Parts: sequence; structure tokens; C-alpha cells
Amino acid sequence: MRYSCKRRSLSRIEHEILSALHRTQILRNGRHIAIGVSGGKDSTFLLAMLLRILPRVRHGIELHAIHVRDPASPCFQDGSIDALRTWCAEKPIGFHVIEPLGEGEVCTDCHRCAWRRREALFRHADRIGAVAVALGHSAYDLAVTALMNLIHHGQLETMPDLMTFFSGKIRVIRPLAGVTLEEILHHHRRLGLPSPPPSCQDDVGRSRSEAQKLLDRMLSIDPGAQVNILRAAERFSGRFDRDRNGGCR
Repeated sequence: MRYSCKRRSLSRIEHEILSALHRTQILRNGRHIAIGVSGGKDSTFLLAMLLRILPRVRHGIELHAIHVRDPASPCFQDGSIDALRTWCAEKPIGFHVIEPLGEGEVCTDCHRCAWRRREALFRHADRIGAVAVALGHSAYDLAVTALMNLIHHGQLETMPDLMTFFSGKIRVIRPLAGVTLEEILHHHRRLGLPSPPPSCQDDVGRSRSEAQKLLDRMLSIDPGAQVNILRAAERFSGRFDRDRNGGCR
């Protein structure tokens, strides 16, 4: 993975995302790619980038933005994706709003809520014949995961950029894995993308929230912290490219 400590132009980020798509071999076959969208800046930015990139490299690919509406979640806010729905209506995108299984269930655990949404997303992607599900996890999210694994398990590992579920039927890709949060926020504003809904406030004391606070503190000390954590994770996992040795200075 090619991580950058400096904010890059939109064209350089497009190249990074296209390289990620080629690494996962998603463009070789299939016509449908699903994108899990929460309405947040990461997934909206990913959707906008795929709209810019894919028509140039392969014709006939259809994008499907899938939003999982979960009234059982304490974070649920009806109408929170209206801006994204309006934006998608003006683009060549299929827009799907679905709900998880388990009607009437009350979700009180963040991990359980996340898996309910993910399972619904994967099942719907399989139903529409998607060859892959693209998620908007950025380098920031991967660095938070690496910190969580270090703190709780003594392993400096993070999420892979390609995973398979349901016996290989669903391939999950993370094209923004090499893009920093600062880059996403900067270009999200420049592109005039829809504003995200309010973030979930029901995560006080949760492990991921605490790891995010820790990373934010590290970033205040050194803006290259998220990149350096991921480079360290690659060394730990044995995937580190020796030609790009060294951290941000």
C-alpha cells in the first residue's frame, strides 16, 4: 500500500484508488459494484471518486449505493440521508435503502448494530448480482483498528483491503485504505458533496471511540501519525515494501 504523509491532488488520489481496484482485480469481471453508504463523508467521497474513475477505465459497470436504514439502532435518524438521496438522483447510480433482518429487535451494542447493517448490505449486494462491495474505510479507520488490536490483543494489525464473505460470494474492498482523512475532508469540501448526517452519540466509553481519541491526540503531536502506524502495521504483517522504508518527518 502506498501511503502519503502529504495531502495529494485529486488526480493523485484517483490514481491511488484505481491502483487499489486493480490490486483486488475487481474490474476484470462483472457489471455491478455496490457501495455501502452511511451518508458520511468517507463513503460519499468514495462514491464520487468511483463515478469519476470507472467510466474512464471500463464501460458498462453499474454502481449501486446501498444505505442500510436500521430503526433498531440508537443512532437512527429518519431523513438523515435526504441530501445524499437527492445528490444520487442526479447521477447514474442505483440508490437502494434497505433494512436489516430482525424486525422489532432493539440494538444496544455498537458491534452488534454494525454487523446487522453489514449482513444486510452483503445480502442485498448478492441479490443484485454485485461482484464486490466497496466500503469507505480510510487510512484513519485502518490506523484506529491497528491501535485497537495493539491495545487489546498485542498485535499491530489492521483491516485488509480485500476480504471475502459467504464462501467467497461477496468480495469486500476498501479503495480508500491508502487515503488519509485529511485528504478526504479537503476534497469533500472542494467537490461540494452532500453534508453528512450528525454522528452517533451513543459511543461514550466504547473501545473504538477511545482509540479514535488516542489517534487524534497522536495526530496533534505529528500529522503523519496515521501513516506511520499503518507502515508499522505492514512491517508487523510482513507486507511492508522495503523500498518505502521510513516514516514521516
